[in-house]
Amino acid sequence: MERESEFLYCFNLSGQPVHRYVLGEFGDKKKPVEDDPDYLVSEHLITHCCYLETLNDRYELSRSGDTFSVKKVSDPCSKGCEFMEDSTIPHEPKDIESEFMTGLKWSDFKWGLTRVQIRDKEISDINSYLWMKRTTK
Repeated sequence: MERESEFLYCFNLSGQPVHRYVLGEFGDKKKPVEDDPDYLVSEHLITHCCYLETLNDRYELSRSGDTFSVKKVSDPCSKGCEFMEDSTIPHEPKDIESEFMTGLKWSDFKWGLTRVQIRDKEISDINSYLWMKRTTK
């Protein structure tokens, strides 16, 4: 029988299948992705946004130039696959509940087994993540 931690996929707040959060996928370790042996998570954020979810909230992690921001998405249960595919990535202000933190450096992120510490704030009990290709610059 498999342990729960061995499952690679789960369902997010809007019912779509997403990747289960695993520490090894973050923290800017070099790892092969998309046939690129020099892949870094912080560089992937140039072309994509990452959506982290807890049991109740969804956070958008994005990059603009050399700085990063984390924003809390409003009403994540209503923002499923169709919404995500049809909306602007990163989300427009109308789809954001609050700016969790802005003007961040990648070194401000301290990734843990089920959380990320960002300066003096923390996102705890992360369950899943989803990468979405940016539609704006």
